[in-house]
Amino acid sequence: MKYSAYHEALAIDEDFVEAWTELGYFTNAILDKPEEATQYFTSALAILRSQFEESIVGLVQCIAETQSHSEASRVLMEQRESILDKEAMKRITAKIEEVIPNEPADS
Repeated sequence: MKYSAYHEALAIDEDFVEAWTELGYFTNAILDKPEEATQYFTSALAILRSQFEESIVGLVQCIAETQSHSEASRVLMEQRESILDKEAMKRITAKIEEVIPNEPADS
């Protein structure tokens, strides 16, 4: 997909996370503009957070209605703990270390 196509996709749907993410990778790797790419990744994450929150709310509401409030509470706590569990952090760290070996992620 071309650079302009990502912008066209976002003109149609500004919440299209894949376009924000790919724009970030393209801008960083091809255009060599990591500062600008950071803005695209930040936009993608903001949308994902919002979608994730809405999905959890919907799931917990349905469980409360169809099962019990205690089960809904249990699922809510399970989701809270699973957002970035140890396995997810290992995967993220491994990917970062491929790009930035032996450097802290916040450098």
